[in-house]
Amino acid sequence: MNSELERYRTYEKLGWPNSIPVEPRDLAAAGMYFTGQRDRVACFACRGCLSNWEAGDSPQEEHRRLFPKCPFILGQYCDNVPLDKETNSTDSMPSGLPDYAIKTPPLDRLVPSKLGIPASGRLIHPMDIVMSSRPTPDVLQTCQHPQYAMENQRLDSYRGWPARNPMKPTVLSRAGFFYSGASDKVICFYCGGSLQSWQQEDDPWVEHARSFQRCEWLMQQKGPYFMEHVLRTS
Repeated sequence: MNSELERYRTYEKLGWPNSIPVEPRDLAAAGMYFTGQRDRVACFACRGCLSNWEAGDSPQEEHRRLFPKCPFILGQYCDNVPLDKETNSTDSMPSGLPDYAIKTPPLDRLVPSKLGIPASGRLIHPMDIVMSSRPTPDVLQTCQHPQYAMENQRLDSYRGWPARNPMKPTVLSRAGFFYSGASDKVICFYCGGSLQSWQQEDDPWVEHARSFQRCEWLMQQKGPYFMEHVLRTS
């Protein structure tokens, strides 16, 4: 989401409510992409969330007020790509954008070093991207089970996990789940959704998105393109 244009496109793809008195182009310029939940947006750099927009609100100023240490707000390098820095193209310009709106790099080919991942010469797909597991203050305030907000806390809950179960606790805890203590039932610390009866071929991230598409933590971690792909292929 370091591309301003791609941030803007999330408002079209996920259906930004017309009744909200803040323009998507201003939100995208302020580093925010749409999470798909009510009027909640998230910063691509600090992952801070804002919502409950009112007439007269300035996305840039609200971002600065609530998340003053955000590297984007501080002007620090975070690989942001503003509209006027991308290659000019009007072929796939979304409606409502100025004439200098541009074409972004293909979504299926992102360079690891640009995402804060050690460069290895391997290109990765957006489906594989996972943001930091460290919860933001917003997550801590709204999650169902704050005692499991940290990944290591979730991992500790897997004492007694069935040894023959094909799913590894490290993978499940990374995807937001802690162990319920019953059979192979796990629970998302944020949305409270539970899953069980795991199979070898299951992907916890995909199953999480397929069953609990309104989980805002999952949206923050994997982004709208992952969610869209899972729902489209389910």
